[in-house]
Amino acid sequence: MKTSALIFALSLALILISCGKKSENAVTVEVIDGIEYVHNTEAPANPLKTLSFEEELAIGGEDDEGNIILFEAGFLIVDENENIYITDRRDFNIKVFDKKGTYLRTIGAKGEGPGEFQYIGYIAFLPDERLLVMDFQARRTSLFEPSGEFISSHQWTKWYSQLVLTMNSSYFVQERVREAGTDPFANQKLKIDEISLDGKEIRSFGNFVLAESRRVTQGGITIGMSAPHSPRSIFAGDIRNQCIFHCVNNKYSIEVYDSHGNIFRTIDRPYDPLPYTREDKKEFLARSEGRPDNIKKLVNGMKFPVVKNIAARMLTDDQGNLWIRTNEVRDEGETRVIAYDVFDKDGDYDSKVWLEIHPEIILKGKMYNHYTDRETGYAFIKRYRMIWSD
Repeated sequence: MKTSALIFALSLALILISCGKKSENAVTVEVIDGIEYVHNTEAPANPLKTLSFEEELAIGGEDDEGNIILFEAGFLIVDENENIYITDRRDFNIKVFDKKGTYLRTIGAKGEGPGEFQYIGYIAFLPDERLLVMDFQARRTSLFEPSGEFISSHQWTKWYSQLVLTMNSSYFVQERVREAGTDPFANQKLKIDEISLDGKEIRSFGNFVLAESRRVTQGGITIGMSAPHSPRSIFAGDIRNQCIFHCVNNKYSIEVYDSHGNIFRTIDRPYDPLPYTREDKKEFLARSEGRPDNIKKLVNGMKFPVVKNIAARMLTDDQGNLWIRTNEVRDEGETRVIAYDVFDKDGDYDSKVWLEIHPEIILKGKMYNHYTDRETGYAFIKRYRMIWSD
């Protein structure tokens, strides 16, 4: 009887374990030539984990005197005190609000002088919370104190695009490189450059992928357009762990670079690409209706894909987690939601969450993003409380 009771108890324990919320996700890790390869299974470790948002704050619209608060909200960053920095492209400045949404100050103005802007591109904090601003029109990077005082600036010697990562004495950017004397739209390559805060190139690394595009010239103006789901490199920087995530978005393999440009980890998981359907093509073509003839010419001559890319965007949060916005979409009633895969700081596939609202910044359990009111056209920045359940 005692033996039977023991067997029953063990069997019951195994049943309870198998019914738990955590899956039997067996991550395997191997190290080859100093690089850690993290192989995940198709299912996340926490398959029942869900995420919802509760709106806490909206900055935008009109103030009490009827003045528009944000004309054209651009890039958004949040500091450790939860102060919110928003670029206003039409006002050529950066507006700063506290965590309650109270206006604090404005940084910069339109102009060509020190601390002034012609077209604000990316903004970011350095780890010590100095503010870095890239001006695409002036081809210049400027530094400011968090309080808004101008520190210094330097001109670019090359053409930079996306800001990827900042450090206390340098920053990493994308650079498009083309062969001298060739068509400026042809034979381009993409690499990452590390630039010192006085404008000197420290290192350059990588041979990354630019989306292929078709071009048409009309009236002396050349316009380029990529076919939908054309493979390309996408990046995300982790300022706290000083590393860069990269993937070519038609493969589920993520490279992780250290601050010297060396790969120290790759992350993968099984994934079957979704088909690119007739409905997808129809929706894409519908967006070209009413557009100029040269755009229609580009669209009509495109070769459409058979499958969709895996990833649309990557971002990191303040806990070192990597969020991958996939191209998996489903309708829940009248709401369309998109799947996000979440990997922890070690590269383990933690969860898949389906979201209607798309994160741009995740900090201290809060999520921030852009919103445009369809009736008024006013731009807003919103903050949400993140509510996890499993």
